[in-house]
Amino acid sequence: MLVLVAVLGARPEAARSVPRQRRYEHSPGPSSSRWDVEHEELLHSQSTLPRAVGPHRPSPQLHPNASRSSLSQNLGPKLQEKQLSCDVLLKLSRYISVDTFGPGLAWNLFRLYNCDRDAKLPKMYVSPLKMARHKLRPFLLHRMLRLLGNVGMLTEGQQHKVFALLKEHVLKARKIAPKPEVENSGPCPQLAPHLAPWHPGSDTRRHVVVGRGAALRLESSAAFHSLVIRDGGKVVFADRPHGPPITLRARYILIQDGGELHVGSERCPYASRAIISLYGRAADGAAVDGFGQKFLGVGRGGVLELHGRRPRSWTLLDKTLHPGGLRHGPYSSERRWGSRGLNLRVLDAGTGRVAAAGRFDTHLRAAECHRLRDFLALLPEGSVVAAAVGDSAARSLTLETRLLLRDRLHSQHISRLGYRQPWALVGILGGDPLSTAEDKREYHGNGTTGLAVAQRDFLTYDGTRFTVTAFSGWIKGVPHNGFKVEVSKGIILHLVDDVRSWLPGDRIVVASTDYSMHQAEEFNLLPCPECKSNQVKIDGSPLYLHIGEVIDGIDMRAEVGLLTRNILIQGEMEDSCYGENQCQFFSFDTFGGHIKILANFSSVHMSGVELKNMGQQILGSYPVHFHMAADVDERGGYQRPTYLDNLAIHHCFSR
Repeated sequence: MLVLVAVLGARPEAARSVPRQRRYEHSPGPSSSRWDVEHEELLHSQSTLPRAVGPHRPSPQLHPNASRSSLSQNLGPKLQEKQLSCDVLLKLSRYISVDTFGPGLAWNLFRLYNCDRDAKLPKMYVSPLKMARHKLRPFLLHRMLRLLGNVGMLTEGQQHKVFALLKEHVLKARKIAPKPEVENSGPCPQLAPHLAPWHPGSDTRRHVVVGRGAALRLESSAAFHSLVIRDGGKVVFADRPHGPPITLRARYILIQDGGELHVGSERCPYASRAIISLYGRAADGAAVDGFGQKFLGVGRGGVLELHGRRPRSWTLLDKTLHPGGLRHGPYSSERRWGSRGLNLRVLDAGTGRVAAAGRFDTHLRAAECHRLRDFLALLPEGSVVAAAVGDSAARSLTLETRLLLRDRLHSQHISRLGYRQPWALVGILGGDPLSTAEDKREYHGNGTTGLAVAQRDFLTYDGTRFTVTAFSGWIKGVPHNGFKVEVSKGIILHLVDDVRSWLPGDRIVVASTDYSMHQAEEFNLLPCPECKSNQVKIDGSPLYLHIGEVIDGIDMRAEVGLLTRNILIQGEMEDSCYGENQCQFFSFDTFGGHIKILANFSSVHMSGVELKNMGQQILGSYPVHFHMAADVDERGGYQRPTYLDNLAIHHCFSR
């Protein structure tokens, strides 16, 4: 469909009475092209807009007392209803025509056209698609085409077709000229045959530039002062799952003007371990214009493609996690002087709870033996009993009591227990002889015997494995004895979702379910061949309660997030705050690294990436930041919309 483009005249009074229109809700950002003119400015501004470049310039803006052009007389009441002045349409047509036909032909079309004199229109037919493809407000294009129809230059049938095209190509897509696609050599970029192996080594004084004609595969760790990738240069991380991690250290890395940095790809996620480490203090060296210091930056024409494994990012607890991993918590007791005799702890084997405790001075008083026998007689069969000698327990320990302990707890050493001899036992009252753990040491006059330690594992009703420990001994003339009850061999977390993508060595965080955010806790994962698909085993013991239940219809379950990704971008930090780095507020270093992406980049996609120690106490220096980049999807001309997906951003200093 062809449309005749013409410049229309109108009364200057109309421009003064134009009502203010609301902004188009999908207006682009500050990086829009010079053709992206705000319609309010066109309708109301009294300043002169840029005109066509050429040997001549069109006349200046409409004079307030100018006469009506001959064409304006043909508009009649329809144009008055639209209330668009001649100079507005002249500017609008000039903007479109210069971009469509070039300044020379546009000047031939509008050489002497202004609203002060009659216009003799040349015959020039223009496809509406050529106008519609430009990044101009659909509202303005619509109004201009309506005006062309009103003066008879666009038939009603043509007008319907043009509006249909506008709806399809402008209101729906509204694309500017598409960005060039990034060249892709198959699904795995590191396998491209044209890549040259690269082993640059470590030299922190070296400024490295990868430029035109250079396509490198980084196959070992490297360290530079800076790395600039530009003019079509390309760096790709080698992927060797069974090899050592590849670490790239630099004060900054800048990618621009066609430069590319690849770690894996969307169709071929990186399987090894890659680390980009940004180092440097705030006062070290000069800042790079537009980026600052200690950064991974992408400028005009730059390509950054980081694609790691995509594990499940988070889930929920499906079972409450108690302090110490046990419903009643861990237990620990240690005594020195003041615990002479036999010290006992009685536990419930099904829960790990300490049910009773007692001390019996069988060294000094024989009557304590009778009290000990009564104490054991009241215990139910199957109770877990832990015993340890404090100082000495043998001198008044009767034969009857020794035999009782031998028979009921299957002790092999209690019958021959001597003066100040360390002895410890963990057993089940009335249980099998193989269920008892026992240890002893010989007492020597030098006051040091070492510790007699007895340990045994038990299983709670809900499947939690815990260890009961009893110990007794002399160290440098001081008696020691005590007991511990703790989860053994790691605590198993029960989660809502399948977390088989979480691996041993990964680090997780369990969110607080209390009022304090400081009750969030981090743990490393242990190998767990016995775990189900929704279970993981953690190294360490929780200090706080983390709820894993829906209580009275309210979901109180703690979130559990995976902090680890196999591509890590991190800032290297000092031990404490220094210099003029907001140390009046922070005792620790807050000058981390940052990722900054400027307008008109070619391609940025990040998935399966971990950001740690990133961000600075400086405006515009965040862990990852698209700085005034306008639309970064199809609306902005990117055929592959930009995305950040499955990132773990933690221990950072701004957001």
